[in-house]
Amino acid sequence: MTAYLRFTALTVVLLLQACATNTVSQRYPSPEVKRAPPSPSVERVPPRTVPMPSTPSTPAAPSEPARVSDSPAVIALLDRAETQHQSHDVDAAAVSLERALRIEPRNPLLWQRMANLRLEQGQWDQAVQMAARSNSYAGRYSGLRARNWQIIATARRALGDDQGAADAELKARQLE
Repeated sequence: MTAYLRFTALTVVLLLQACATNTVSQRYPSPEVKRAPPSPSVERVPPRTVPMPSTPSTPAAPSEPARVSDSPAVIALLDRAETQHQSHDVDAAAVSLERALRIEPRNPLLWQRMANLRLEQGQWDQAVQMAARSNSYAGRYSGLRARNWQIIATARRALGDDQGAADAELKARQLE
């Protein structure tokens, strides 16, 4: 009887692990994973490419992700945030980005956009924290990480930390 219980317990554990692995890989696929095409009965909205703001000192690296998100909800929130930002409602844009981050909390581009907003708002400490969070999720995207280090340098300089700003600029140049 104990062998039967052990076998059943092992089977249940393996099935749960397989389900958990499948759920995680569907939720956070790696860039190399190729997805199966959707079934014909499901209408799929094509992912939209949202251009990254570029500065003369940080050209877009070819290793940056091609699109912000596959989620239509996140893209809609980004569109709303952009519209609010263009109409100079930075606080409302920040709220829209926060909602997008609740949907995709591991998206480095969302964190970077939030860091840029905090920089505009003069919230230097939060800009540093959010750019650092973006770097923690950026992985191999060196252009994205370089821009984050530029944000950190700008915020540190505004805080009066000239040495920290110089260190951040050096890291940005190394990644370019």
